[in-house]
Amino acid sequence: MKFILPIAFFLGLIANFPAKVAWGYVEKSLKLPEELSLVSIGGTAWNGHSVLSISNKDQLLQFKVDWQLGLPALLSHGRFFSLALSHPGTKLELTATPNWRLTGLKGQVSGHIHPLLLNPFLKQNKAWISGTASVNRLGFSFVDGKPETLSGAIVWQGGDTYFLPPGGRSPQLIRYPQLAIRVSTQSQTGDIHATVTRLGDDGALVSGVLNQDGWLSVRVNGRLKEAVPDLPVPRKPADQALIKYKEKVF
Repeated sequence: MKFILPIAFFLGLIANFPAKVAWGYVEKSLKLPEELSLVSIGGTAWNGHSVLSISNKDQLLQFKVDWQLGLPALLSHGRFFSLALSHPGTKLELTATPNWRLTGLKGQVSGHIHPLLLNPFLKQNKAWISGTASVNRLGFSFVDGKPETLSGAIVWQGGDTYFLPPGGRSPQLIRYPQLAIRVSTQSQTGDIHATVTRLGDDGALVSGVLNQDGWLSVRVNGRLKEAVPDLPVPRKPADQALIKYKEKVF
């Protein structure tokens, strides 16, 4: 009986271990880029919150971050880890579980992305967009830092977009319809396939394949010009390639 109080004290200390103290130890081993920083850290290591700051040139982007780790995440989400990122108009939720060797991660991302999140960075490249994108149960798994599977969909509402052509003085308006990006993994080869289509239409505007050996191939079809007449590209038959691109990414 005399050991009950010390054990209870020890377990209580672990359960309520401050997130700020834990981050002080973790930060040294992570060696984050100077552009990333966590501030206003609160809560416990298992159920905490903070603000993630990302700096890029003259732009500063801040997310409200909430996380759960271990038992709280298992009880709430059925996964070992959960992370929620919030920005005005934007919220992304990630849940994940590592494999037993701790060499891989399997999880899912859901949420929505508002143009307010992207436009400050797009304007640096003389472009900006409208329309919210929704991420619908985008499942993923990584092993040894490489993607193993990816499946799900991202739907963009479309709308008016603008960009300033090289040498141009006034922005060019391009109107996009609703678009869907669908991602799947072939069970036999393990290749990850992605297609961009108009919502409700199976005709591929853009298609891409990421092979297991790290080669990424992208093809833009003439059908894209039909869907987006304002694009400054030549008109070609729907299934003929406008652009082909290939690069080894890992």
